[in-house]
Order: sequence, then C-alpha cells, then structure tokens
Amino acid sequence: MKKKCFTLILLFTVLLSIFPNNTFASTVTEIIYQDDELIVTSTLTTYDSPSGIQLFSNTKTKTSSKTVTITDSTGNTVATYTLHATFSYNNKSAACTQTHYSSSIKNNAWGFTSRKATKSSNTATGSYTIKNSKSKKTQSSSVRLSCSKNGTIS
Repeated sequence: MKKKCFTLILLFTVLLSIFPNNTFASTVTEIIYQDDELIVTSTLTTYDSPSGIQLFSNTKTKTSSKTVTITDSTGNTVATYTLHATFSYNNKSAACTQTHYSSSIKNNAWGFTSRKATKSSNTATGSYTIKNSKSKKTQSSSVRLSCSKNGTIS
C-alpha cells in the first residue's frame, strides 16, 4: 500500500513538471526623457504565473522588469538598461526577494560609467549613467519597481 501511494505521488509530481507553466505578461511603455539628441523610454513588464499547488503557503511570487531604452534622434538604439526583480506577497505584506540588472550598448560612442540595482523592503531600485566619449554628454536615470501586498507591480 505504501509503495502504491509513493508511486502515485511520484507520478503526479512528474506529470505536473511535464506540462508547461502558463505565464502571462503585461507591458506598459512611457517616455521618461526627451531632448534634441536622445529619447528615453521605459517599459514595465510583469509576468503573472499561475500559483499552482501550494500546500503549506499562501505566499505568491511575481517577476517583473523595467527596461529603459535610450535612442538617438534618428531612432537608433544607443543603449538599454533593465532592472529585474522578483517579489513575494501574501495579501498582508510584500517583499522584494531578488534584484539584478542587465545592460547593453548598441552605439560604440557611448558607454556606461555606472550601473547598479538594490532592494529594500518591497522595492527594487536601479540606476545607470551613460556617457558619449566624443561629445562628453551624459544621461542618467533611475528606475523603481514596487509590489503591493496584493501583488500589484508599479
């Protein structure tokens, strides 16, 4: 009998791992800075994952990212900076459990002089500075991701 129960539990676990996790993403894009040379846009992407079976916990997890795209006046991408964060929430509180950044330069005249990502409580914060080696122009920005106790990302 114990062997049968163990076999059924093992089979159920394997079946759950075979089927893909349906993940839904929502995005919101806005212009956060513009001058004669640069346009800076921010895109917030939130991934909503089905909670699945949670035997002993009401805590849910959400992953989100905010990508800053810097383009020049001709529409060519100069650089991107993305803040990534994972949040846990349970309708009573929320916490940022992980954060990191990724970045890339698309125009060799520009380079990052600083980049960072930090977390505190239910908020992830990232910042960057890029500089043009020819004109010496700099562009800096900071981005924030927060999660409410009910899982709303802003």
